[in-house]
Amino acid sequence: MRALAAALLAIGVLSLAGTAPVGARLVVTEDGQGSIPRGSIMFFGGPSPSGGVYAADAVGGRLKELLADAYEADWSPDGTKIAFLREAPGQTGLTGPFGPTDLYVVGAKGGRPQPVIRTDVPDISFSNLSWSPDGTRIAYRDNAQQVGPVIAVVGIDGRHKVSLGRGTEPAWSPDGRWIAYVSGGSLFVTSPDGTRQRQLTHGVSVPDGPPSWSPDGRRIAFDCCKVGIDVVDVRNGRVRGVGTLPGGVPSWSPDGKWIAVTSDALWLVRPDGSGARQIGRLRQLTVDPASWSPDLRSLAVTAWTGDSGHIDIWTVAVDGSRTRRLTQGWRYGYSNFDPEWQPQGLSIARLAGTYVSPANPTDSVASGNGLRATSAIAQLAADGEQVVIHTSWAYDLWNPVEGRVVRFSTGCSTRCPGLGLAGDRVAMSRVLPSGNDLSTGTVQRPGVIMVGGACGGGGGGSSGCSPFVPIDDLEGDGSLLVYDVWTAPCRLSEPTCSGRPKANGRLFRLDGTHATTIASSSGALTPVSVDAGRILVDHENGTMDILRADGSVLRSFTFDAASVRAARLQGNDLVVQTPTDIEVTDAATGVFQRRWPLPTAAALTDVQGGIAVLVAGTDMHLLRLSDGADAVIHVPGGGPVLAQLEPAGLFYSYAADDPKYPGRVAFVPFDQLPIH
Repeated sequence: MRALAAALLAIGVLSLAGTAPVGARLVVTEDGQGSIPRGSIMFFGGPSPSGGVYAADAVGGRLKELLADAYEADWSPDGTKIAFLREAPGQTGLTGPFGPTDLYVVGAKGGRPQPVIRTDVPDISFSNLSWSPDGTRIAYRDNAQQVGPVIAVVGIDGRHKVSLGRGTEPAWSPDGRWIAYVSGGSLFVTSPDGTRQRQLTHGVSVPDGPPSWSPDGRRIAFDCCKVGIDVVDVRNGRVRGVGTLPGGVPSWSPDGKWIAVTSDALWLVRPDGSGARQIGRLRQLTVDPASWSPDLRSLAVTAWTGDSGHIDIWTVAVDGSRTRRLTQGWRYGYSNFDPEWQPQGLSIARLAGTYVSPANPTDSVASGNGLRATSAIAQLAADGEQVVIHTSWAYDLWNPVEGRVVRFSTGCSTRCPGLGLAGDRVAMSRVLPSGNDLSTGTVQRPGVIMVGGACGGGGGGSSGCSPFVPIDDLEGDGSLLVYDVWTAPCRLSEPTCSGRPKANGRLFRLDGTHATTIASSSGALTPVSVDAGRILVDHENGTMDILRADGSVLRSFTFDAASVRAARLQGNDLVVQTPTDIEVTDAATGVFQRRWPLPTAAALTDVQGGIAVLVAGTDMHLLRLSDGADAVIHVPGGGPVLAQLEPAGLFYSYAADDPKYPGRVAFVPFDQLPIH
């Protein structure tokens, strides 16, 4: 699982002392709740895009980054050191099993990480770390792709490396005499120098899951055939089943009285198979082994959280009285793996590192009414007093009134046609060879998730859209966000495919994380504007409709199809751009109102409060619709310029001559615009 977790992280998934028996009465704290074990829990994953090793406070869930750009960490038995893995220099993007890694050791309370093994060989990486009981050596899995995974041992000073043969999941015995591992579907033990080796199991299929030693070193619990837990006697090789539990990953308690099993749920069972019971109410546990707290009152486990598709660290009291989620990957869109309680029960305050927020870190910088981004602004959508931007990889939502920037968990480096904002909800679409998809998140939950059935179901792709069904034209206002899909003549992931003309258009409303079809057409049904619960759609044949949020028609309009370049709806103003003019029609009555000359090379981008915004190169024209007055804002940089006008004010983006922050977004409050 550790190698798998490292792989999931790359593509963006103990022996402790104690004496309290299971089932002991919990001490009641002043708040009337069961006591929580003090200390901290180390894990890897976390909010950093490049991954890191973190510790969470077992009581309050505060988070500290112990090591940046690191993964798969393991406490030394005395809790004074941490062994961890890090990408080899110059190998960014090839984390874990996909590229070379280095093995380090660092003090729990700080200091410079000391390299144990460093490699620049492309097909070498490490995983499955296991400390010797005396803390002087580390057993690990050497993922040499040319010969397959090999178990090896090395001193923490990098000396005396020994290869023990092919296998995975090494686990050191409590007395240091043996290392158990899995190879070819069987369980083996070997001496640390490789001179003695014994096969313990025969005729069963042992999955690649970590075995767990009893504290006296006489027995090993392991997952047998993914259908149950077995225990083998190391002395004579006798195997017997433990109760009727489902298959899972065992973790023997340090006092030897219980075995915790992470499976379909969290289970406890005595080594003789008696007393089996499920504790807590967690479901969808991962196959990371449970970690016992130093006082044996709680277990730390990992579990998937609801529809988020991400994994969090939880603690569960052994009597089932309390379950607590310590991390917030479900909210922010990242996963956490391999929890391990600090052996000495140290709090995170006593560990080296930096306190961090669980939120996704952003490299955009907000100051006053300006935002600086580390790459060019590719897309922009505004609503109310907020704007969401898409740079070369990231999505950030900026509220200049509150001075807040929220980074969303996903990015898009392929074709990303759609970006919409409605209130606090953001939606974004991608064009992929395997199937186009739609994702959504909110300010409160910026860990975006795929919108199931975004195209009405069927056709492949994680959102149910085939490569021939694009998702685009996201428009939002307040609580209403809509988009359209249609049948394309070719895969839009192909550079030569224009995607026009549209056929079999369908209009969808995004309701939270679900999509609802509200209208359909044999041709195009393109939403171009949303305002006050109304949707302006363009059939692209000269007909435009204003629809209610349920898709019913409020009013239809007819224009010269060849002359319509753009259209926007706000209040009673239906504004249409032709090749030469800006035309205003009363949206309530359908009566033509007035026409104004179109500024040279300008394009209509938005309408608000009787003012139309038109962009011509690096100039923005603010055209007052009542009398045709035109004020120009000269953008202090290069194009392309994107602009949206909201009741709060004008948002616009441009390119700056700044290699560190080339993307810029500016906000001009409505009452400070040069025209009203």
